[in-house]
Amino acid sequence: MRRLCYVTGSRADFGLIEATLRRAQADARLQVSVCVTGQHLLTEFGDTVRDIEASGLPICARVPVALDGSTGAVMARAIGRELVGIVDALDVERPDIVM
Repeated sequence: MRRLCYVTGSRADFGLIEATLRRAQADARLQVSVCVTGQHLLTEFGDTVRDIEASGLPICARVPVALDGSTGAVMARAIGRELVGIVDALDVERPDIVM
């Protein structure tokens, strides 16, 4: 069985790929999980992680990110912390395929 992990940061990208992930999940040769980050985890953007939970797709990790973007340096540090969180999640999940 091959392990597929999809990394999503916004409702826009998840909405486009959800049906494909569900089809992949239905294939006995694949194990699908979702690494959730970005706007999905922020109340001011609708707390859309609930949409992912409602989809029935398993969430392997929730990686928070600060999106205040007051300066380029603040955003760069936030992206760095987010990247470390995603790497940590993938290290635990050990997927064969990352999307």
